[in-house]
Amino acid sequence: MDSSMTKSKNFMRNLLVRTLLLCVFVLILRFVYVVTIVGESCKEADFCFFNVPENLNIVGAGTGVQISSSAVSVAGGSSKNSDLWTSKEWRKAVDFYSSVFQDLITEGVLTPNSKALCVETPNGQEVFALKEIGVADSVGISNKKFPPLVVSGKISEQPFDDNTFDFVFYGGGGLDRLYMPFDFAVEIGRTLKPEGFLVVHTASAKDMYSFNSFIGLFKNCCRLVKSRDIEGFNSSFSSIREIVMKKEVGIQMFGEKGFENSKSKCAKPGYKLELVTNAEPLITEEPLKPWITLKRNIQNIKYLASIADISFKQKYVYVDVGARSYGSSIYGWFKKHYPKQNKTFDIYAIEADKTFHEEYKTKKGITLLPYAAWVKNETLFFEINRDPGKKVEDKGRGMGRIQPIQSAASSVSDVDKIQGFDFADWLKNTVTEKDFVVMKMDVEGTEFDLIPRLFETGAICLIDEIFLECHYNRWQKCCPGERITSKGFWLGENPLNYSSDLLLFELPLISIVTCTLYLLLKPLGHPAIVYQILTGLVLGPSCLGRSARFMTTVFPVRGKVILETYALFGFILFQFVIGVRMDPKIITEGGKRPIIIGLVGYLSAISFGAVTTVLLRTFVKMDVGVSRALGIVVGTESMSDFTVISCFLADLKILNTEIGRIASASSIISDICTFMTLTTFKFGYLATKDKALENTIGLATSSILLVGFIVFFIRPAVKWVIRKTPEGDEVKEIYVFGIIITMFICVYVSQITGQGYIMAPFFVGLVIPDGPPLGSALIDKLDFFVTVLFMPIFFTLCGLKTDIYSLDRDVFIVHIVTIACFLAKIIGTIVPSLYCSMPIRDAFILSLIMNSKGVIELGLYNTYLEDQMLSRQAFTLLMISVLVITVIVSRIVQTFYNPSRQYMSYRRRTIQHAKRDTELGILTCVHSEDNVSSLIQLMEMSNPKKEHPLHIYVLHLVELVGRATSLLVTHHRHGKPSSRSIQSEHIIKAFRYYEETRQGLVWVDLFTSISPFVTMHDDVCSLALQKRTYLVILPFHKRWVADGALESSPAIRNLNCNVLEKAPCSVGILINNRSMSSSLKLESVEKQMYCIAILFFGGADDREALSYAARMAEHPNVRLTMIRFTSKEHIMYNDESVRLLDVEFLNEFKNETLQNDRVWAKEEIVTDGSGVISVITSMQNAYDLVIVGRRHMETSLTTGLSDWTENPELGVIGDILAGPEFRGVPSVLVIQQQSRVWGMQNVEF
Repeated sequence: MDSSMTKSKNFMRNLLVRTLLLCVFVLILRFVYVVTIVGESCKEADFCFFNVPENLNIVGAGTGVQISSSAVSVAGGSSKNSDLWTSKEWRKAVDFYSSVFQDLITEGVLTPNSKALCVETPNGQEVFALKEIGVADSVGISNKKFPPLVVSGKISEQPFDDNTFDFVFYGGGGLDRLYMPFDFAVEIGRTLKPEGFLVVHTASAKDMYSFNSFIGLFKNCCRLVKSRDIEGFNSSFSSIREIVMKKEVGIQMFGEKGFENSKSKCAKPGYKLELVTNAEPLITEEPLKPWITLKRNIQNIKYLASIADISFKQKYVYVDVGARSYGSSIYGWFKKHYPKQNKTFDIYAIEADKTFHEEYKTKKGITLLPYAAWVKNETLFFEINRDPGKKVEDKGRGMGRIQPIQSAASSVSDVDKIQGFDFADWLKNTVTEKDFVVMKMDVEGTEFDLIPRLFETGAICLIDEIFLECHYNRWQKCCPGERITSKGFWLGENPLNYSSDLLLFELPLISIVTCTLYLLLKPLGHPAIVYQILTGLVLGPSCLGRSARFMTTVFPVRGKVILETYALFGFILFQFVIGVRMDPKIITEGGKRPIIIGLVGYLSAISFGAVTTVLLRTFVKMDVGVSRALGIVVGTESMSDFTVISCFLADLKILNTEIGRIASASSIISDICTFMTLTTFKFGYLATKDKALENTIGLATSSILLVGFIVFFIRPAVKWVIRKTPEGDEVKEIYVFGIIITMFICVYVSQITGQGYIMAPFFVGLVIPDGPPLGSALIDKLDFFVTVLFMPIFFTLCGLKTDIYSLDRDVFIVHIVTIACFLAKIIGTIVPSLYCSMPIRDAFILSLIMNSKGVIELGLYNTYLEDQMLSRQAFTLLMISVLVITVIVSRIVQTFYNPSRQYMSYRRRTIQHAKRDTELGILTCVHSEDNVSSLIQLMEMSNPKKEHPLHIYVLHLVELVGRATSLLVTHHRHGKPSSRSIQSEHIIKAFRYYEETRQGLVWVDLFTSISPFVTMHDDVCSLALQKRTYLVILPFHKRWVADGALESSPAIRNLNCNVLEKAPCSVGILINNRSMSSSLKLESVEKQMYCIAILFFGGADDREALSYAARMAEHPNVRLTMIRFTSKEHIMYNDESVRLLDVEFLNEFKNETLQNDRVWAKEEIVTDGSGVISVITSMQNAYDLVIVGRRHMETSLTTGLSDWTENPELGVIGDILAGPEFRGVPSVLVIQQQSRVWGMQNVEF
């Protein structure tokens, strides 16, 4: 019992001893940590055993800074402060400021005896650092006190006496965020002792504008000592500008009084000039469209507040002079877009129009001055310049402008009497140079009074940034109103008073009138230029324009300026397009005939015209202007421009006829002659002027350089683009864009060097190869807009300058020269044409075509009119002559020249009438490679033999794109492929290969026709006539593609119809029911077996089809079935002679094929069309080729079938075989026998 009690006491004693030892150990560790690690003094609250002696210095671990007892004496505080002071962030900040202050002590700015103030230091790091380095008399000030380092107080109302401190420090970038820095500057000037120092750490005053603004805050008390950039102690304040200033007695800042006594001129320090150079470029010329220019450049505006810091200003002011509504510029621009750097601006709205005053009563933060800004205090008239048609009671909607009472007496606008005030004086009394002032001024011309007044008084120096809208007097007279678009009719504005709305009205009006005249004149077949010129005459002073109200409303002066720009732009593009389309090689391809015709025609016209002009000037009294016009008439009437001729031929659809090709080539020769003549006269004209040698050399040099650039730079670049474009691919957009831009650059250079804008775009287009890929791409991009949009504007403007009522008697002398040149060119064209063995009718038609006039002549007349070389009367007469000549020539050509007449043969060229042992000539037309296999297969079925070989003429038909003239290219057997044969290369190879496999039996000649689809039939018929072929094979306009869809080409269909109508021989349309993916192998074409069926209903076409089938039946690999359709009633013919011909021909066929066991003949007796369809349907998948005639007599067998015909060019039966239900037969050939023969009135069928 006793032992257990003893053990219990020993345990308790040991526990107490160990607990006591643990407490002592903890207290010792705490003491070591506080004194050694943290480096602070030991207080009772720290559980230390003793206090630090008064004179003890302790080294802070790792800092190397000796801490005096004065620093320790203030370190006591709450446990919260103790935790802060022991943090690493605190120590880091204290070390940073200690280093800064040590440098300031070294530089003499700070001493240990200085009385120091640290501003806006919530935690007192700066104060602690000062005490730590020995500046004992230091205190901080902040909104909240932080004892014992920081006292509470406002920095703009400091609780200290005047001249209290020797040193003031404002760190942490606090001044950057201060709302009213000027108030702080004033307080510093009060509390800082003379010769005392102010040190500020800022992140804002790094640009010269904000730095000088900072210095300006303290100009009333301090001067700058130095500034430097130092590194911060954390990432949020990494770069610091330290500014040191010293207070000196006698410094006074310019206040309002000082400014009033100052000079009117402002100082222009270098830093302000530098800001100006960094701003957006100055617009030195009046913009033609101010609002469009403003909207385009507003994104590029560099506001002062976006390139400089505006923190160190006393206050921030925005003055809106001519504010109008709140949403106009205050809210719509300043509050939304101006970079205010989180500053609050005092806004002053100066607006004299009473309409807007009520709105501002509800807007907070805006001071309305309901007066007019003026040069002095006086009563004014406030004039409302309303748009035409504006109602009087709708005040405030117009633009307001103020005028003194004396100058407003004659005003017809709405006026209000208002009070004006001296704006410059008000500005000087409201703001100072310490403020940041932004001003916007839009006062409808009053700025020409206000701005000089601001300079006179020096008030301009108070404005930091100004946005001024200048109202040019010339602009106001030309185009009243600020906007180019109206607000709408329902808001009382007339849209025709605004340039953009006016243009949108003029363009549709021109198009509507042009289309109306086109529809009315279309039956007459006149070229497009006729109704385009008539459009201008109808809208111009010759018709509707006789009404002055119509002209001033629809075509005012300001609107014509815009239309002239559009017209010029369109004319340049038109010339470029024609140059791209032109192929100079057609001169050499036509032989000597076009050269002789073009040269003689031009020389005849210009010679006879010149003689007539000399005689008239000698014997007839005339006005000087008329005399000058005669020379211009001779030059323009003698020329036969390629641009005009090609457009004329295209409009009349005779571009690719023989006459069309001769006219195109001859016009190029005429252009060359015209160019040489004009160049000679131009240099002669320069020789008569001052500095003749310099001008002549300059013009010649610039012309040579421009031509050299076009030939030696643009041409190789174009060829490079073509090489970089894979065959079949489209040219990249960037290349097309680059070529067009280069063309405009050349036009600009040509214009400024005195060469004009007419020839440069044509020459640039001329070096671009016509056709695909590049020429076609350019035409596709430009042709529609030029032809449909721009050129009608050009012709309309020509008509607007034409006034038939202005003609007088003297001006009709010009007509004599015009007629003389016209007749001379007629003779000068007919004579060489007859010499070149051209028929008299064709020679006469060609002479008329060479007299055609058009866009180039009109362009020259416009240029001469602008240069005052032509009077308005002479211009009118020449315009009328162009119109009359075009109408007469087009009418005569259409009447007496029928291209299809030449295709009419004098003998029958059909297979039926051909001798069996003669060579069979067949013209096969190819549109693409997809047609090749079926055509070669058909040629093989045609049974080429030594006794009657097969001569195939292959014509690859290519649509004319990117060219002005059609072209027929011959591909020689051993010739090198040209650039024109690239599209036909695979077709050529296929037919050449077939020719080689059937050597001695088949001859192949290949051609490529490049022409418009509307006249492509001329090439087909011409070649068939020239080669004396018996049959023309045309691919059907529909084809099956790989996915089972059926494609159709209306252009090809129109071609087929024209060939059927005008061909000089028989025509066959081949329908290929194979899809594009299932092509025939050429290697097997000779060995393949063919099953052919011929459907015979009766008539000439069926006899022609059977003749062709009989020729095929002799082929050893052909099996032919002839199916004759008859009726029980035997009423098969309306003409007994036709029945007898059919019977006779069938008997001959039976006799010839009697010994041929590969030929079968059977008769199908049907009663109506349904029976015919049943027989045809039963033939599905039984034959490789079905042949049928195109035209049949209307009998009981075809009754009702014609009602469902979709393709009349195939005939009734052919249309059934071409339907999608009859795809079981790979190929169908529909044949029409020759129907046009001289002397035969009734061609049997």
